[in-house]
Amino acid sequence: MTKIAEIGDYVEYDGKAGTILQEGETFTDSGFAGSQFRSNSGTAINVMITGRKWIIKNGRFAIRVKIEAVGDCEPSSFWGGYLFKNNENKD
Repeated sequence: MTKIAEIGDYVEYDGKAGTILQEGETFTDSGFAGSQFRSNSGTAINVMITGRKWIIKNGRFAIRVKIEAVGDCEPSSFWGGYLFKNNENKD
């Protein structure tokens, strides 16, 4: 299974709800670095795989990730979570 986050995958934040990954933002300027993805609420996010191997969590393949909420003219916020692969994206 590919160790990359893709559009349509689900990210579950530690201790919180999650979001389906949507197409990111390619626009950049001095205050906004762009993003890999957007959340359901429109927040610009980047997802970095930190886990070494896939596990089964809640009956689905999951791996640990670090999530960055990309700051727009302010510092970014970071937290951990799990990436769940979209069944349609399986290798």
